[in-house]
Amino acid sequence: MAYGDFMLLTLIALSAMASRSTLAGTWEGPVTITPPSGPVQHGRGLLWLGFGRDMFLGALGDRDDHLTPIRRARLTPDGCEFDLSAMGLAVHFNVRVSNGQLIGVGASDGSLPIKIELEFHSSTAHPLFATIAEEDGRLFDAFDARDLAGVSNFFSKNLEFYHDKDGLIGYRKMVDSFRRHFAETTKVKRVLDPESLEVSPVRGYGAIESGIHRFYSQEPGKDWVLSATAKFVNVWKNDHGKWRIFRACSYDHE
Repeated sequence: MAYGDFMLLTLIALSAMASRSTLAGTWEGPVTITPPSGPVQHGRGLLWLGFGRDMFLGALGDRDDHLTPIRRARLTPDGCEFDLSAMGLAVHFNVRVSNGQLIGVGASDGSLPIKIELEFHSSTAHPLFATIAEEDGRLFDAFDARDLAGVSNFFSKNLEFYHDKDGLIGYRKMVDSFRRHFAETTKVKRVLDPESLEVSPVRGYGAIESGIHRFYSQEPGKDWVLSATAKFVNVWKNDHGKWRIFRACSYDHE
């Protein structure tokens, strides 16, 4: 590779890194909605953007415990773009950071056009969606690293884990299963489908997380191969300052 090409690729990579650090976090502020018919609506909104495990996650809504996950998110030279379902319509957003503010416009195509304008500032709020997405990432960082103690600490000792292939699994049986898998020569890693992730609050208790994830395996000296795809549901509770999974479902394995 020529030196000039190398420097160009380096600058592109650094630009992407800068965009991530600029965009990541919580943004909130006024929202202006021009619907297909009727008066213009004014309100406030909140957007969370996060990066991790080679994924771009995010959610947008009108309050921190009621966010809709974004879809098909990708970085652009001065910000990012993504899709969102709003008022029953598919809305495509382009957002950018300018002078410390996040400015964005969303628009739908078709016979029922809608326009959504965002003018957000950085916020210290930490929405529930962000909390659970981050806990999910930490759990599977430990899983991929074969950290048995780290993985086990994310589950309640009163765990009920419903698996469509293995039936009902308790905490001890689950830990024993992880111990056996971590001792094998075949490595396993989990990849979340970021567009599938949804988080809903459970009043007075915690949160429900659902989504689709894929597991890849790698035998010594061989490439990673897809070994399973499944849907999952986790019920999280803030257990004296530590988020843990008390109930879990894994199903529709392929």
